[in-house]
Amino acid sequence: DYIAPSTACLLQHRLGLSDNCLAYDINLACSGYVYGLSAAKSYLSNPSINNVLLLAGDTVSKHCSPNDKTLSILSTDAGSATFLVKDENEPKSHYKLKTIGKGYRNLIVPYGGYRHRKGSFERTYREEGVYRNDFDGYMNGAEVFKFSITEVPKLIKSFNEEIGRTSYDKYFLHQANLFIINNIAKRIKASKQDVPVSIDRYGNTGAATIPLTICDAYGGRDTKELESVLVCGFGIGLSLGVGALSLSGTKVLPISVSDITFEDSVDLLHSETVPLVR
Repeated sequence: DYIAPSTACLLQHRLGLSDNCLAYDINLACSGYVYGLSAAKSYLSNPSINNVLLLAGDTVSKHCSPNDKTLSILSTDAGSATFLVKDENEPKSHYKLKTIGKGYRNLIVPYGGYRHRKGSFERTYREEGVYRNDFDGYMNGAEVFKFSITEVPKLIKSFNEEIGRTSYDKYFLHQANLFIINNIAKRIKASKQDVPVSIDRYGNTGAATIPLTICDAYGGRDTKELESVLVCGFGIGLSLGVGALSLSGTKVLPISVSDITFEDSVDLLHSETVPLVR
């Protein structure tokens, strides 16, 4: 919501959670859910922490020009909530995370942060079928595609070798686009029916694509068959992560649509200020 503070602090307040909890943002978009799960599992190993609420979401459409054929068609908004409870009998989960920062320019919202605060809001012609302003997202499609179909399968294969796994009941991949999903599935030898797809109906929702796909496939359904699941997120950063876990017995809720917004009353900030000296 803001450059500062973390949105997590607002959500702790809005949800009425205890002040005795830590709350912070993980700013990783497409790989954020896997990174978040890894962090949540680490916290649950702490004797004094019994519950973690992982909120993964993005309003991707807000930084996409409607006149950018490379991004606007698939970029949509969603949020998710995953509640994790400590269970000593739960099967062990595994994660492997990776960062290829040299590719940061290939997927970026260049203006609006501290480095480039001021820019032009006028959308101008940049390339065939693309009109953007300085605050719109930019993607080097060829480089992002190459990263997705080479680095992601490579990470999954090395991860499987490390944990001694060869197959899973289901593979929940970040919903970048259908061609990339099918290409990765082929390279890791996952059958098509074991790789659920939601992008054809919901688009690319950034950090929310993996939980959204889980809810799309299993919302309101029995999850007993999900004894072994692979989750994999990849994108901006460039960052990527993979995890192996069990979702058997997990309660998965159906997807819902909401237009509820929160009024932050930021315009009233200065009138609310109480002077220290009268």
